[in-house]
Amino acid sequence: MVHSTENDTNQDETAGFTRGPHTFHVKPQLYAKNRSRLSHVLGLNAGTAVILQGGESSTLYSTDTEILFHQEPFFHWSFGVEEPDCYGVINLVNGKSMLFIPKLPEEYAVWMGPIHPPSHFKDKYCVDEVHFVCDIADVLKRANVTRLLTLLGQDSDSGLMTKEASFQGIDMFNVDNSRLHREIVELRVLKTDEELDLMRYVNRVS
Repeated sequence: MVHSTENDTNQDETAGFTRGPHTFHVKPQLYAKNRSRLSHVLGLNAGTAVILQGGESSTLYSTDTEILFHQEPFFHWSFGVEEPDCYGVINLVNGKSMLFIPKLPEEYAVWMGPIHPPSHFKDKYCVDEVHFVCDIADVLKRANVTRLLTLLGQDSDSGLMTKEASFQGIDMFNVDNSRLHREIVELRVLKTDEELDLMRYVNRVS
């Protein structure tokens, strides 16, 4: 079994996923356990990593008005990240998690508020490492990753295909999209205790 190096103890109460005061606080442990389960079923693979692409921000037609963002569900199941335009990686050698965030221009802060550093997201989501999206290829090469498992499969209800991760430099890696979707779908069906607690809360408030 692949063991994550993530520390689930003494986590800050601000870490994780929440919709505000008096709502259910989904702790990072839930997502860390999901990543650990996925690593376990995929097995120890030297030079191999899972990469998931989060949902992308978009605007209304030709305007600069942003459309209400909803996170890509497989990415959220694995990392619990709320922000758009991110990527997540699970190194199958050691179970380490990497979050990649967009590198925002300085003028972003004028309209949208403070630009948080990588350390902010590391603390918020309790992942092992945080880097910028523009550095994905270099970071993976330094981690001796040569093979990437990407998500490609069809939703049985909508008939639509998942969005397979793509980034600048992905052609330098051996990409395998044949297995990840099958394994992660099966894991999402089998709920953990933490996920069951969340579902019970949702049932009570609805």
